[in-house]
Amino acid sequence: MHKYMKHLLESEQNWHMSGQKDIDFIKKYVIESASKSLKTGKILLFMDNETKKMFRTLGILSTAGMAMAFSIGIGALVGHYIDKKFTTEPWFFIIFLIFGIVAAFRNLYYMYKKAKEIGDE
Repeated sequence: MHKYMKHLLESEQNWHMSGQKDIDFIKKYVIESASKSLKTGKILLFMDNETKKMFRTLGILSTAGMAMAFSIGIGALVGHYIDKKFTTEPWFFIIFLIFGIVAAFRNLYYMYKKAKEIGDE
């Protein structure tokens, strides 16, 4: 159990003995933890390393769908725009759609590598 969590539980058990001292400690600890979390971006205060790794990996992989959709969508939109501008339908649309698909799978590969690195730590 985390040392601060243990202290908080002990403080709760001894509530009637020390009164204001415990309240001050809890306020100070919560405020310090929250300010550190906001400054560093770390919100996983009392989790073990395995849980932290799981959440970091989940965070990386949860963006995979959006990254794929945006890559393919941007490729298709650019191709469609060029086709309309130069009246070459559907060639540039197809070419840039393929570029978008390749970019999407490239992004997916790099996300996989990053998630695997986190898992190997």
